[in-house]
Amino acid sequence: MPNKYGEKDWLDTALPLINSLEIVDKDADGEILYYALIEGTEENKEILRRAGVTLQEIDGATGDEGQIDLTHFIWEFAGWFNGEKFVREKPFDDM
Repeated sequence: MPNKYGEKDWLDTALPLINSLEIVDKDADGEILYYALIEGTEENKEILRRAGVTLQEIDGATGDEGQIDLTHFIWEFAGWFNGEKFVREKPFDDM
């Protein structure tokens, strides 16, 4: 298995898998994504595992109501959330 957080080719596969998940609730202010929740279904967990997220990361990101907060681990895969999907890099540089 390739390096989970470093190989470009691997991220080309992992990020689309994560972006295929339906975000059921989120809170962001244009600069900070406070949370992005998906349902904690077995299907969603399997997609996360295929993307390289460990069971420990999934368990640590699962709230009391069973939803998974992607912000617990997503920044290992992406650099920005554009309101619809996670992307590898921010669309602009910090000034």
